Order: sequence, then C-alpha cells, then structure tokens
Amino acid sequence: MNERLSHEQRREQLVAAALAVALREGVEAVTIRSVAREAGVRPGIIHYVFRDKHEMLAALSQQVAAIAATFLDDAIAGGGDISTTMHALADAMWKGVEARSHHQLLTIEIATLGARDERMRAIVLEQLREQWVASEQYLTAAAQRAGVTYAMDVALLARMVSAEIDGIQIAWMVEHDDAAAVASFHAVADAILGLVRPQPEP
Repeated sequence: MNERLSHEQRREQLVAAALAVALREGVEAVTIRSVAREAGVRPGIIHYVFRDKHEMLAALSQQVAAIAATFLDDAIAGGGDISTTMHALADAMWKGVEARSHHQLLTIEIATLGARDERMRAIVLEQLREQWVASEQYLTAAAQRAGVTYAMDVALLARMVSAEIDGIQIAWMVEHDDAAAVASFHAVADAILGLVRPQPEP
C-alpha cells in the first residue's frame, strides 16, 4: 500500500481501519497491531499519527459521533413549527438507527470502555459532554425558529433527552422492535412539546 499520504489522509485511513476492526470484533480488539494489519501498514506508521491506542480510540469515538449527527442536521434545517420540527427530529433519530444499526453496539462499547478504563474516561466524558451540547443546540435552534421557549433549563432538558435516546437505542439493540423504537422517539418529542412555552414579551 502506498505510504506517501498526507497526515490527514493517513489519519482518515487509520480511523477507517479502526472502525472496521471495532465493528467486526468489538472495541477491545482495536490495538495498534490490529489496526495496522487492517490498514496494510507497519505498526510504526500509526505512531506518526497517534501517540497511543487511546488517542486512536478517541478519534474513533469522534468519527462515530459525527456519523450520528448527519440525520439530525438535515431535520433541523427543514423548518416548520415546533411540533413539526420535534417530530422531524424523532424521525431523524430513527433513520439514524436504521442507517447505522451496526454502529449502535459500538457506541455502547465505547461508553463502557470509558467506565472501565481510567485513561479512556476523560475521552468518553468529553464525548458525552459534546453530545449534551449538541442536544442543547438542536433544542435551542428549534425553539428559536418557532419563537418559543422551554419550561425548564435547556441544558438540563438536553441531558434528559440524551439519556432517553440512549435508552431507546439500547432497548432496540436487544429486542429489535422497530415500531416500539419509532413510537418511543416520538414519545420523547411529545414530552418535549409538553414543556414548550410562548416566548416572554420583551
């Protein structure tokens, strides 16, 4: 394989290889050697891009999170009133589950690794915080477009919504009940709508 790649190209190649290993064998199978073998490069090449396995796993975690956000971005851009937007986001969550069903278990494995491995904890916690921030941004954008607000602190609401979404995804991975997952995502949308209030007069 040609090793004359830019740093960014090499990084993308190695993250893709790490993702392939993780999807096939699990996150714990992601090592310097397994990724090098998958990418068809010498193990030493990886150390030019990543300091160690944990930095490589951090990049893998970021890649998985970026894939998940694509569908939500499309939904929030659609516009409409607050109810339309929330249910569009619910549909987008389900589309994301359908399109990346093979990533669902990987997401949970990464989170579990953060709970078990002290060196990974800070990385996974940062990803979790980014998830909360992203949820807050979607909620805020939807409210601002519709000229409404929420009856509780939006940051706390974002954490609650993120936890509910995680629970729905875990349940779906175990039972594979598509209809229940779709209904659950829309139930979350309805719960959020129950907290919507008119924007206060200036």
